[in-house]
Amino acid sequence: MILDIDNLSKRALELYKKQKYVDSKQLSLDILETNSKNISVILNLGNIYFLEEDYKKALEYYRRVQKLSGDDIYIWGNLANTYLQMKKYFRATHYCWKILKQDPENVFALNLQAQIHLEQENYGDAILILEHLKALDPLNPWVYNNLSQAFFYTGKTLEALDMAWTAVELSSGEDCHHINLGYTLYEIGLEKTIGFIKPYIEKWEQKYGDNPIVKYFADSLKGNTEIIKTDTEYLKKIFDSFASGFDESLAKLDYSVPKKILQNIKKNISKKSLKMMRVLDLGCGTGLCGKFLSGYAKPHILTGVDLSEKMLEVAKEKNVYNQLICEDIETYLQHSKNFSDLIIAGDVFTYFGDLFSVFKQISKHLDSHGHFIFSVTENQHNDSPWFLHSSGRFQHKEEYVKNTLEKCGLKVEENQHEILRTEAGKKVWGYIFIASKIK
Repeated sequence: MILDIDNLSKRALELYKKQKYVDSKQLSLDILETNSKNISVILNLGNIYFLEEDYKKALEYYRRVQKLSGDDIYIWGNLANTYLQMKKYFRATHYCWKILKQDPENVFALNLQAQIHLEQENYGDAILILEHLKALDPLNPWVYNNLSQAFFYTGKTLEALDMAWTAVELSSGEDCHHINLGYTLYEIGLEKTIGFIKPYIEKWEQKYGDNPIVKYFADSLKGNTEIIKTDTEYLKKIFDSFASGFDESLAKLDYSVPKKILQNIKKNISKKSLKMMRVLDLGCGTGLCGKFLSGYAKPHILTGVDLSEKMLEVAKEKNVYNQLICEDIETYLQHSKNFSDLIIAGDVFTYFGDLFSVFKQISKHLDSHGHFIFSVTENQHNDSPWFLHSSGRFQHKEEYVKNTLEKCGLKVEENQHEILRTEAGKKVWGYIFIASKIK
């Protein structure tokens, strides 16, 4: 049987355009078995691996294209972008320069070079390129988004706010640009005062107040005391947008909650016992707690629950969970019939003010001899049981947590005062609680 390679190649590219990447990849690999020098198919595979964030594999295929077809601006761009994602800045810059030597106003290469400067904290150099890009590509919201970050880190707060707002406007209110504006307002609010950022909050609310990201950011920044739980839609959008770089971002904040939870598991549960347990990881995110846990001893059943589909995709790659469920944890607890020997929740209750309802549900799902291990951030701001910080995260009083556990049929076995992470250069204190059923 003679294969029609040309039509099959066109079919593989059509599947790619329709975002049917699995089918496109398989067909492309099949074609290469017959025609190993099919440049369009090799390039297609490079693009698919790039989208899958398998940058090493993408680089392999892009280099094959380069070897077969020779150097050109297009393949240099692919190589530069791949090296940027791999944090190999020297190599990325090398290919950007090759492009810009041929085409000094190549917008793609200039954007990549600006991103390289931002990631290396060369903010002055980034601003020079981005200002040039603003003239070349004045309707691109990402140019203004990146400028807002560069201006913020060089102390130009008014310019940072103006650029963040312009990015929102040019994008017609895309979520990613709302998130950037929200965090810009938050960071500037920490340095200045709520009065300084209030006009921007009011303008933001007036035009985009129906957006859950805008509404929750505004409530948090203004310190709305009526909020008792983080908006679910806001959380989903935030974590979906941060999923790909989430683990790396937390590492920069010295985030230690998963490690501290594991330390307490080691103190209270032997490897042999853990291997027989049904473990529920609430708000599992990208699977950091699950990874630490399985490094100690893989439980009999490890279930992760999180409302962010994108975070769960990253967790799945860690290959430590028996089951991953995309659902709000309260909704899951309300309908699930399963009992657990160990329930863990790392940095989950920063998104709950009132803990009674969720603790009550957890108590119902905990086996009579089980343990519940979790973290909360300490409220050092006022005397209230919980406090909604301008970051949008809740902080709690130690006694409130203890009393609420007891009301829900859980007793405190241990409680440790710990540094959980850093934020805006400051240590964030909280507690690691270990609780069990009251018998």
